[in-house]
Amino acid sequence: MSPVLALLESHRLRKSAQVLYLREAYQGAEDPRLRLTFDSTLMGLHPGEACSRAMLYDRSRSILPEWKVILEIKNHGPLPAWIRQGIRWADLQQETVPKYVMAVDALNLKKLSSVVL
Repeated sequence: MSPVLALLESHRLRKSAQVLYLREAYQGAEDPRLRLTFDSTLMGLHPGEACSRAMLYDRSRSILPEWKVILEIKNHGPLPAWIRQGIRWADLQQETVPKYVMAVDALNLKKLSSVVL
């Protein structure tokens, strides 16, 4: 058994929600450690639920408004000047976006009770 599966079993962890989203990923040509990702169309799915075409148009599954996009910047060291300028130009604000917590909330899933061993 893999170490991850052993941890899941030993702590009795269960699926709570799934998140579906579209991701565009970019990697720096000069510095491959620089990566930008844009996540959009975030949707919540119930545990084990398969995605269907109809689900893609079901706005009740939406986690974020359609016009919002999550930009993640992954970089080692200081950000390049052009990224800092773009952040200022677009007036972007840093914010934590817990996709899976938002999916649980959007689906009105009850929090799983903890099991005392």
